[in-house]
Amino acid sequence: MSMAFTEKEWEEVVIPEMIRITKSGGFIEIMEFDLLPRNAGPNYLKVTNGLLKELQSRGINGRITELLSEMMESTKSIVNIQQEIRTLPLGSWDGEVGKKHQESMMILLGNFAPQLARAIGITTYEFNELLEKARKEMEDEWKTFVNFLRIWGQKV
Repeated sequence: MSMAFTEKEWEEVVIPEMIRITKSGGFIEIMEFDLLPRNAGPNYLKVTNGLLKELQSRGINGRITELLSEMMESTKSIVNIQQEIRTLPLGSWDGEVGKKHQESMMILLGNFAPQLARAIGITTYEFNELLEKARKEMEDEWKTFVNFLRIWGQKV
């Protein structure tokens, strides 16, 4: 959902709707991954920056994970807010999970090739070459990963 809603929608629609449909004493939980990779090589950083720029042009904060805890707390309707951050590898350097995550990320980014190429200022062909270089970086030298955030709290 981190690529679907603006900050305003998170604050005024998504979180309030979660609160509305949850019984008192029930739990609200959000799981999102941070779009900014860790240990990323220069090619994948260029791709990611293009993604963040494209999302920003649509009013979407690709780093919304940094704000979710504060947004939940500000409602005053959720207490005992906790969060947990786990790393999620991108590439087979950390086993099958990392390999599958990398494959799904490459498919996702490939599906947005025209938009991301435009955001970066290159052709779609050049973008696809960049994406392949980024994929190889993840495997060969950088051991790229993203942080996956789980945040939950109890409705008052």
